[in-house]
Amino acid sequence: MENSRNQSPPLSRLINFWENFQQLDIWSESNNLGESIISPSIIFSESDNVCPDVV
Repeated sequence: MENSRNQSPPLSRLINFWENFQQLDIWSESNNLGESIISPSIIFSESDNVCPDVV
């Protein structure tokens, strides 16, 4: 049986995520409409996990 673990995203996706997160954070702070939070991967089980970009 193959290993079903997910790979981490490539560096380019992480850079894109960070740039988007910064823009969302600036917008939410300037409009006082919510809060941007960076979240780690969420692991429910070895075969059921997610890596949200922004929560």
